[in-house]
Amino acid sequence: MTGCRKALASLDEGVRGSMRFGDGDLGISTVTIARKNQEHRVLVKVFYIPSLKYNILSLGQLKEGGCTVKIDNGLITVLERCQARVTKRGVLIRVERRNCLYVLNSNLTLPVCLLMNMDDEG
Repeated sequence: MTGCRKALASLDEGVRGSMRFGDGDLGISTVTIARKNQEHRVLVKVFYIPSLKYNILSLGQLKEGGCTVKIDNGLITVLERCQARVTKRGVLIRVERRNCLYVLNSNLTLPVCLLMNMDDEG
């Protein structure tokens, strides 16, 4: 969940429902996060709640999306969902617990689409 409208790729405002801490406005979108190595990863089914001051990740939703979540000795590790062509799951998130919370400092970025066209001249 996020309250940051500018980080959303597009917004489906046709979503109906309510959140106990929301203000009644609700939308759903995708968000792109930049990892430390500047690789981008996309999170889908992200709820947009304008009054939200912090971004919140749902571990249950990540698991439903095919990610693996491991919590051990105060460290949470989320492995990317398995893709048919990839045999090894990469680390999506790794965060240490501080004061009973796992706080992820991440950069929300706008998605980038690059296109390359090459003519074969023989």
